[in-house]
Amino acid sequence: MWAAGRTDSGGVPLSYTAVFEPDPEHRSVVAGVVLIRAHGTAAHLMYGTQEPAGASAPSGAQVPEADVPTLVAVFNSGFKAKDFDGGYYRNGAPVRPLLNGQASAVIDDLATWRWGSGAAISR
Repeated sequence: MWAAGRTDSGGVPLSYTAVFEPDPEHRSVVAGVVLIRAHGTAAHLMYGTQEPAGASAPSGAQVPEADVPTLVAVFNSGFKAKDFDGGYYRNGAPVRPLLNGQASAVIDDLATWRWGSGAAISR
């Protein structure tokens, strides 16, 4: 069952969440899913306290307090940089290079996000 999350000023949900049991034989295995409405939301990438190695977390890996009242969702990436070959840009500069043919989640200068494919979307 989907549950509505935070709403916009008109009361329209900006997100919906659900938890699924994908394998009925292993009921302790669950998958959490969130649908976030692109219109009315903004995406931000923040460094963690330990990942990526060598990067500084200017905010201490914390959501800025001023952003909390409008926060819709926060996600931990769930992986370490050593475990994938792809890369990402931060503030227009490559931290690790994107790869042709690999999916990329892109957050543009207007804080909107979209899906693309590797170096074809890099700047």
